[in-house]
Amino acid sequence: MKTYIYISGFLSAFFFAGWIVAMLMGLPAHLVMLLAGAIILFLVYLPLVIRKRREHLDRMEEIINNYKSGESQEENNPTGKNSQTKGWSMNDSPFRERRSGATWSGGNIHAANVTRGTRRSGKKR
Repeated sequence: MKTYIYISGFLSAFFFAGWIVAMLMGLPAHLVMLLAGAIILFLVYLPLVIRKRREHLDRMEEIINNYKSGESQEENNPTGKNSQTKGWSMNDSPFRERRSGATWSGGNIHAANVTRGTRRSGKKR
């Protein structure tokens, strides 16, 4: 769906820019470009953006509701003990991008330049 959003947004902007150029040059068919840009904007681009935003908000609400109901705590806690902390920790937040503890530098395929633990210690090498 993102591809359709980008393509329709680009086409709409292209037609509006073409309309401005054609109007300034005095071409007779400049209103066709305005009409095409408006149709693409209002019938394709904006409904797709609204739908994508609504799906995103629904997904965030679902994640929060699942966490509040306790389902995610049981899945993340294999021992069955209830955690005393409230909220998400650094490791189980659903909004955080997951990364490994190793930081790779360059394109070394032999892994000679890997540094571990730099995220925790804060040291720069």
